[in-house]
Amino acid sequence: MPTIPSSHRDILESAQIVTLATIDPDGSPQVTATWFVWEDDTLKLSLNSSRQKMKNLQRNPALTAFFVDPATPYRTIELRGEAIIE
Repeated sequence: MPTIPSSHRDILESAQIVTLATIDPDGSPQVTATWFVWEDDTLKLSLNSSRQKMKNLQRNPALTAFFVDPATPYRTIELRGEAIIE
């Protein structure tokens, strides 16, 4: 699990939208803005199984989540990891 610097934790707690990048079947990136919840140091997303991002994660769980500070758009944080589908 990535360590979130204390200097940027507030972004995860105040942002409402995350830019989620997954990998399409042809290897190219697929990027979508989606709602999220940051809870217990876990990024939680509600994804529709018919959408491309969910199909991508089922095939390859690698993802990048890019957050922009709503108050200061040049302040950002990026998380990289693998999805756990529940």
